[in-house]
Amino acid sequence: MSGEALPFQVIYTGKTPASLPTSSAPNYTKAKKELKFRFEHSENDTYWSTIGTMQSYVTNILAPYFESHHQRLGLPEQLCVWQIDAWSVHRSLEFCSWM
Repeated sequence: MSGEALPFQVIYTGKTPASLPTSSAPNYTKAKKELKFRFEHSENDTYWSTIGTMQSYVTNILAPYFESHHQRLGLPEQLCVWQIDAWSVHRSLEFCSWM
């Protein structure tokens, strides 16, 4: 509700970092350093979210966002609400148990 856009997570098909853009790609450094994009491979043959990419999103993008606003506003410890699409990975027992 702050109106702030969170860093973008890009998921590529592939099982190794070789499927990701190279560091010499145009604007790669700006995307990674300034905009804090997350370039991730799915570790399978699709570009769909997996338990691993979802955990990475929560750990590296969502939780730091909540924590920075929590500290900046000097709020007491509290729960946060995250509304997401209902994709199969979001509803999986593994992801729901991890969250």
